Amino acid sequence: MDRPYLTQMALYLGFYCAAAKELLLSPSQPRCVFIAYDKVTCYWTPGRNSPANTVYTLQANVTKFGPTCDSFGKHAFNCTRINQTQCSGPMSSPDRLYSFRVVAHSATATASSPILCIKALDAVKLRKPVVSDLRPVGDKPRCLELQWHKPVKFALTNEEICTGFVNYQLQYSIDDQPKAQTVEGHLGEDLQPMVCKDTLRTNQTVRLRGPCSLSPFTQHAVRLRFRYLSTWSEWSNTLQSCTGIAAPIAAPRLWRTIKPTDDPQQRQVTLLWKSPSKSQTACISLWFNVHCQSEGYRSSPRTEKCATMTGTSCQLALPTERSSCFLAMCNSAGCSPAAQLTLPAPTDMSLRAMKAVSVQVLNESSLEVSWSLLTHSSLTGFLLEWEYVTEADGHHLHWERLSYNTSNMIITGLLSEVQYVVTVRPECGNEHGEAVSTQTYTRQGVPSTGPILQVKEQSNGAVLLKWTPLPVEEQHGFITHYSLYCQKENNTTYEVQTVPGEKLQYRLTGLSGVYQIFMTAHTVAGEGRASPPLWVTVGNKYSERTILICVFSPLITVVLLVTMTACGQRIKQNIWPPVPDPTLSSLAAWISDSEHTTKKFCSDEVTHMSTCKLTNAVYDTENR
Repeated sequence: MDRPYLTQMALYLGFYCAAAKELLLSPSQPRCVFIAYDKVTCYWTPGRNSPANTVYTLQANVTKFGPTCDSFGKHAFNCTRINQTQCSGPMSSPDRLYSFRVVAHSATATASSPILCIKALDAVKLRKPVVSDLRPVGDKPRCLELQWHKPVKFALTNEEICTGFVNYQLQYSIDDQPKAQTVEGHLGEDLQPMVCKDTLRTNQTVRLRGPCSLSPFTQHAVRLRFRYLSTWSEWSNTLQSCTGIAAPIAAPRLWRTIKPTDDPQQRQVTLLWKSPSKSQTACISLWFNVHCQSEGYRSSPRTEKCATMTGTSCQLALPTERSSCFLAMCNSAGCSPAAQLTLPAPTDMSLRAMKAVSVQVLNESSLEVSWSLLTHSSLTGFLLEWEYVTEADGHHLHWERLSYNTSNMIITGLLSEVQYVVTVRPECGNEHGEAVSTQTYTRQGVPSTGPILQVKEQSNGAVLLKWTPLPVEEQHGFITHYSLYCQKENNTTYEVQTVPGEKLQYRLTGLSGVYQIFMTAHTVAGEGRASPPLWVTVGNKYSERTILICVFSPLITVVLLVTMTACGQRIKQNIWPPVPDPTLSSLAAWISDSEHTTKKFCSDEVTHMSTCKLTNAVYDTENR
């Protein structure tokens, strides 16, 4: 192989490698957005092999109109950035033709993008419109009229604005509706060209009326933006206004709860309805007309009014007969059609249409409810209820009415570790069928305490314990089982017994001595806190009755002996009175006549007293 051929091959390979490197470094063709009389900003995408420290230079030139466009012409500006993919420069007039090219520089190569040649007006981003007023249309309660005027340094002429080249978007939003309504149109179609030009020439406001499909007596927030050929302008400032006043056209949504009363012939009915939206109450005062009418056989038809009424509920005492309730929403212009709800009698047969209800937890605050049906063709819808389970009064029922072709719904705004009961009822016109319910948690936790133990029965070496279920607020999940801990006094280890979750009592056997006993509850999340300990003393030979007899028998015997001793003394005193000791008598000093002279020991008034009588007198005196 000769040398010239090798030289050609080397040159060819070198050129190929350089071209490949340049190709991998070349950025994409720029995309530019013009702000009239302000600036132009261009964006590009780096090449696939661009290093991190690549330097990009945006070259902008003003060229002449013609069949071709290149990078030559009057220099406009250069903009250099390191490892950035956008750059801005000044722009004086939207009527000029510009050429743009991006040059990429690296340590080993230099590459440029394809040239973009574009008229500034074709890529202009208009300045946002200035809106000044939003008001209802007098005889059209479903319309709003927006007034706007042209901003300063607007890129388009009055003729271009009024001949249909400018698109607009009107966006209507309501506070309690997450999705805004957006309508589009052309300014030239909605405005007469001559009137539009004259209005803009005198710098007056232009009236723009969107579609007349808004809700009456509802507060809307409206904003406006324009577009000419390419990019939408920024949104204008937002204005708020209410549509015109008209009678409500839709019946309110109505539901009920039923509770028994002390009177078997009465029931407490609470009618529930959805509150009006804030956007409606901000525009006009609203009220509700409610009444119920019984249709039974035991009494003539009569109309009942609300005993207690709030903004979204009404309580009535109704007979257990079949009844119908009606609800209408009213304002100063009139009332809506009445919503009707039938309350069946206890003897009425309920429609069976539901097969099963299931729930799937999506996250800690939401779950999806699904249901299946038996074969039934007369259903008109479903009513879904959900409420958290509590043993306290005042909990709130949530409900939603759904169409007949719905088989699932996502519930949001739920709390974790709180038990909910979800119910689905089929609807057939104004009547409701048999409901199917399920209980669920979005996330289960551990119980906050354990059941409080009590001794139900104690026998020889055994004890029967009982407890009540934990309040649902303290369960934080479904109870799967209990752990019963038993520790003997002066012992450091516990004996643990596993008790099924449905049990409410348990017997411990083989006990003797003093024990500390407590219990914990378990859910799928784990073991909860322990209950307060219970101390129990259990004997292994003697029953409680035997212990009581052994303790109280000696005590009773002592009491009987003391009582008998006291009674014996009193009996002895009554049967054998005490005889005085003669040696202690005053007669012990008496001396007989044979040894002493006779002395007169009686008073002068007593002339004679025998010795026996004197002795008896002394005896009587002592006994006294």
